[in-house]
Amino acid sequence: MDSIDVLVIGPAGHTRGGVSQYISGQQKYINEKINIEVHNSGAVDGDNIRSLVRALFKSGAQLVSLLTKSQPDIIHIHTVHGFPFYRNALFILLSKAIWECPTILHVHGSTFDDFLKSDSKATNYIQTKVFDSVDNIIVLSEYWKSLVESHTNNSKVVIIPNGVKTDEYSPKFSSKSPDLLFVSDLIERKGIKDLLVSFETIDADVDLHIAGKGPLSGLVKEYEERNKNIHYHGYVSEKEKAELINSASIFILPTYAEGLPIAVLEAMAGGNALIVGDVGSIPEVVGSKNGNIVTPGDQKAIQEAIQALVSSPDTTTEMGKANRKKAVEKYSWKKVDQKLTKLYKSLVES
Repeated sequence: MDSIDVLVIGPAGHTRGGVSQYISGQQKYINEKINIEVHNSGAVDGDNIRSLVRALFKSGAQLVSLLTKSQPDIIHIHTVHGFPFYRNALFILLSKAIWECPTILHVHGSTFDDFLKSDSKATNYIQTKVFDSVDNIIVLSEYWKSLVESHTNNSKVVIIPNGVKTDEYSPKFSSKSPDLLFVSDLIERKGIKDLLVSFETIDADVDLHIAGKGPLSGLVKEYEERNKNIHYHGYVSEKEKAELINSASIFILPTYAEGLPIAVLEAMAGGNALIVGDVGSIPEVVGSKNGNIVTPGDQKAIQEAIQALVSSPDTTTEMGKANRKKAVEKYSWKKVDQKLTKLYKSLVES
């Protein structure tokens, strides 16, 4: 295969955020015949008017900067819902006008489904026009594929899941009392409040480790002060996160909305059993053999799921082993690279 030059457009270089993590993995693990150049589109920090105005000015500068790039063979644009989607529509129009090369739109975002279900005819019209203007659309799972296909030609839509750096995780599969772990932004959508309330009713001497930061950091600290089994680590580095995951037995994310959370795939790579919210792509990844799915906001169900796993260490270990195997076989960057390379090659050859 001849080398293929791919211009990747998205929020690169950020320590937080699933899309930025994906782009980092895309650069590191892609086939050596694929030359990746990243155009950092930045992230929208906040949802107030000032943040949007600031992002709009930055977008203008980014559009001008795009003009200085060399001719790529393929343009791969990562997008989420809202303002970034409309900004990326401009990137698509400009790049196709300049280079006339194949374009991929890669859909991420926990609430992109709500964005697609908008009642606004204008919004739906723009969505369809953007989807129709690209050569392929990458989605994370069958759930997202069915939603996007309702807006465009279904032959365009390709499923490529998020990837995880499986080689960075070494599960311990300890038979001792299981440790519980939550790693995510400390915001209401992630279900951290529900977890804290549920954990206080657990009839077992187990530890809950929490890593992350956000508006609910103060609440987590309050629970930590009154419960010796809760341990708050604050924001952690990638290395520290891997160590926490490797040491844990059960990963909990009772989230209200997700795409395909990289944190869940990382927990699988680390051999954790799972307790996760019944949203987005999660039901396609988690079943009775590798974890428990709970209804978002159902604190009793969360408590019962935790109690069931901590009461059965053997079941927890078997689930963890099943998750490690599944992560390596389906969600490793090696597997994702194979699918991306196949798509890139097909676009260049066509």
